[in-house]
Amino acid sequence: MTQGWAVTYPPTVDAAQKQPLPWRRLCREAAWIWLVWQILLVMLTYAALTFTPSTLGHPHTSVVTLDTLVTSWVRHDSAWYLQIAAHGYTPPQTLAFFPLYPALIRLATLLCFGNAPLAAILVARLACYPAFLGMLALAWQELGPRISTSRLALAITLAYPLAFFFGAAYTESLFLAAAAFALLFLRRHAWGWAALFTFIAAVSRPTGLILILPVAWEWARTERPWQHWRIWREWRTWRDGALLLGAVPAAYVVMAVISMQAMQGDPKAFISIHSKFDRVTLAPWEIVRLLFGAFYPVEMGSFAQAHNLTDAGLVIVFIVLVIVGAVRRAMPVSFVLYMAGLIVLIIASPTPNLIDPFVSSGRFLTAAIPVFLLLATWAERRPWLTWLIIGGGLYLQAVLAAYFLIGGWII
Repeated sequence: MTQGWAVTYPPTVDAAQKQPLPWRRLCREAAWIWLVWQILLVMLTYAALTFTPSTLGHPHTSVVTLDTLVTSWVRHDSAWYLQIAAHGYTPPQTLAFFPLYPALIRLATLLCFGNAPLAAILVARLACYPAFLGMLALAWQELGPRISTSRLALAITLAYPLAFFFGAAYTESLFLAAAAFALLFLRRHAWGWAALFTFIAAVSRPTGLILILPVAWEWARTERPWQHWRIWREWRTWRDGALLLGAVPAAYVVMAVISMQAMQGDPKAFISIHSKFDRVTLAPWEIVRLLFGAFYPVEMGSFAQAHNLTDAGLVIVFIVLVIVGAVRRAMPVSFVLYMAGLIVLIIASPTPNLIDPFVSSGRFLTAAIPVFLLLATWAERRPWLTWLIIGGGLYLQAVLAAYFLIGGWII
């Protein structure tokens, strides 16, 4: 129910959330949006490679080929996923990357006649379709049964300045798909499906850990085992609780087994290995000081300042949005917990030795599903806000994507 800038959610599941979703209609919507998105990515790639001076060679001398249309999206951390897909978890630094995406790349490489970069892009781009479908379905369920609102929520997601990573050889699209469906089925109390997609998210990337918070909340507030103690006599209670609360730990058991094999008996190596990427552990107050002080040591208008704005700056903006959403009851508690976990996890291990102490934080916020839904609610009746969010976001995204495609340092 919309009231001004807030969406008021009742303490129990809405009747609309128990109604069947129009899957056929949503699938058609997701299909044409996915197709248009792929066409736009090709156009963006061609324009970026032909009109932008390359950081890797002399300006305007390269010719765009089918190969460069693919390989220009395989940058930076993409190399680690290709390394794992080809050779397994060697060297030890590969343990920082979870196994689902490399496994899918390895399978897709067989279909691509050994072309691993093409396989990596194919997996990421195909994962965009369930990601788009999941966002449309979740928006339909949470914001009201209106296709226009669902489209707006997805448009705002795709207009996020770093949303071009959905088309790159990264795990962003795969994680968004799993997280969106996990939240969707959690809110519908379809515990089996929720557990499945929670596990998929958790084996996709480390940030899958955050789903244990909304999972525990939704299951506990529905079953209320502290009040209805007799439900513990039912097999269903034990089964659902084990599936839901065990999905994330199961994914971490998988990584622990991989770590023991790669590091000769160290099950925690996939956690400690992040120190090899200049990440450190700081006290909470030091992280807060670093977050808000990231802009002071750098020169105004410099590259370092711009880089901090795309990471630390976006984190601060999203923190404010989550606080506003929580105070105005514009988010269900499970969504607030999801966002709190996401923000804490992406700033918990900063990189103070780099010019960007919260490197990659902006990219990780592509999974900020509740914030995108919140912005859609606000923008639905405010055209000026729609133009600001989508228009401004796409302008910034085009610039950042072009820089990424020519080899610029955006990870």
